[in-house]
Amino acid sequence: MVTSTSIAKTRLRKGLVFLLVLTAFLVPQDHSAQNCDVHASLYRDTICQGDTTHLKVLPAGGAQCIKITEIDLNDPDMLEIQNLAGQTVDVNGWTVAISDNYTNINQVNFVEQTLTGTMAANDIIYWTDGGINNWGSNMLWNPGSFPNFTGWAIIIDDQGNIVDFVVWGWLSNDIQNMNITVNGFSITIGSEWSGNGLNTVSATAGFSLARQGNEDKNDSTDFAILAVSANATNPGMSTTFVNCGSTTFPQV
Repeated sequence: MVTSTSIAKTRLRKGLVFLLVLTAFLVPQDHSAQNCDVHASLYRDTICQGDTTHLKVLPAGGAQCIKITEIDLNDPDMLEIQNLAGQTVDVNGWTVAISDNYTNINQVNFVEQTLTGTMAANDIIYWTDGGINNWGSNMLWNPGSFPNFTGWAIIIDDQGNIVDFVVWGWLSNDIQNMNITVNGFSITIGSEWSGNGLNTVSATAGFSLARQGNEDKNDSTDFAILAVSANATNPGMSTTFVNCGSTTFPQV
């Protein structure tokens, strides 16, 4: 078995430095050299067919841990994001977008929020469709169940990569077939969510969808229904998440 590991720091886009980690374990059956093309993309593992070459590109500086942390579906509706990376993150040019239709998953609210500058560790930004930090339009959300009450929220970076995505009400098939346009980028969900959306039937007045734990599993187990705590860290949620863009090596 031939093993090789290389780490390179490169600027893949303006304002962020990325760590490129290539770990190759090549086990040709005929014990001769093999060539294999691999392609890296942000937040993705690529496995070379026929061997166990892994290629991972991770954003340095904790960019994966700017998270959607709380969603209030009552009056006024509220969306909160927080930096859970444990360090300052450059979010300049990033976009936050939300749904705008209960029956069409691809309809995006015409108001999108553009982030500027940086977010320090534990910084919180939140919006409502009330008198405080107004989103700029109605946030068309209500607690309930499919097909009557559904919704989603998303953060993308300035290159159109998904930073975080949360969905409620919608079924798995709808989510996987989702194709939206945010800040001019065509977005599909892929591995950014698994299974059905969150169940919000009991998220009535005074309660919200609140992120929990210390990692993002990209499914409904990431959230609990708790008393609204806008502009404060959720009970039961760590302020420093794991897998935020540090250099890691794949298991083989």
